[in-house]
Amino acid sequence: MKFSVALEDGKGHLRGKVWPRGQDEPEDWTIELIDPFPNTEGSPGLYGFSPGTTSKSKGPEVFYDNYEVFPNE
Repeated sequence: MKFSVALEDGKGHLRGKVWPRGQDEPEDWTIELIDPFPNTEGSPGLYGFSPGTTSKSKGPEVFYDNYEVFPNE
């Protein structure tokens, strides 16, 4: 998976692509959209939602593995 966000004319241009493990990365983006109100500062991050988490139950765990953050090319 690859995901890119770039500010263009005050809007966020979001692009993403996904391909099967072991295959070459596709040249074209799978999905593209424009965010008219992007965050213009901060750092990249990952978020995981764990349904069932309460004050009495931890709920399912969320794990991330094998990810890297790069500057836009």
